[in-house]
Amino acid sequence: MTHDNTLRNVNIYRIIKWSKGISCPKCHSLDNLKKVEDIFPDRFYTHKCEKCDLVFYIDEDMCKKCNFKDDGSYTEEEAMDFFRQIRWDNGVFCPWCHSPDFQSRGNVKINYKKTQRKRYTCKSCGKSFDDFTDTFFSGKRGKPFKKTLQTLYKIFSDDTVEKIAGETGLKVKYVQEIEEEFKDCFENEKEQKEMLHDVHEIWLMYFLQKMSNDKENFPSNVIEKIDTLFYLIYSYDPEVLERLYQRIERMKK
Repeated sequence: MTHDNTLRNVNIYRIIKWSKGISCPKCHSLDNLKKVEDIFPDRFYTHKCEKCDLVFYIDEDMCKKCNFKDDGSYTEEEAMDFFRQIRWDNGVFCPWCHSPDFQSRGNVKINYKKTQRKRYTCKSCGKSFDDFTDTFFSGKRGKPFKKTLQTLYKIFSDDTVEKIAGETGLKVKYVQEIEEEFKDCFENEKEQKEMLHDVHEIWLMYFLQKMSNDKENFPSNVIEKIDTLFYLIYSYDPEVLERLYQRIERMKK
């Protein structure tokens, strides 16, 4: 997976999970969250819930658990399964009272046609909801989610709004609405890319320094950290390697 894909996946995860605002995955609180900068500096969007003390974040490890496709070509059934995989990753709960006690009510119908969206009724408060309730996508009746998901993939490229609309079959106005709603994800991507390069470089330097300072336990120390080593090799790109080389050369002087 390239760095561009990693950042795209993190941002799509964020859009689906928290399109109406970040909430605590444990207690679902919206009002007691504090952004954290120093606990996990190598993570994206780190927060702490002051109500239940949970520290949570989304990063590339979490996104690897989801069924992202490189080209964004999902069927409608796959797209909705993907949506539920992210939105309900800690289990389905009522958006109104946050109870996890619910009853499945089949699929949502629009104009008498069954969609791939699931319906639920909360056993605690009695209110009904579906997969899209209380998300940005709740009012997009009749729009296949696979096309919206394809749009999210393409917006992270250099394609114009008009080109994306033409390729997905969606109206230019709707594509513009998506771009405007989540512009913070797109505008911060360059900064995030730089941060990701820095993180991988720091990890690599730390790993090499630790191994070089522990010669007595070599190679068992490397074997114990083999997952880390494989991950580091997997995550390299020419820019990271070049920067690492330059740093080592400076350290020699």
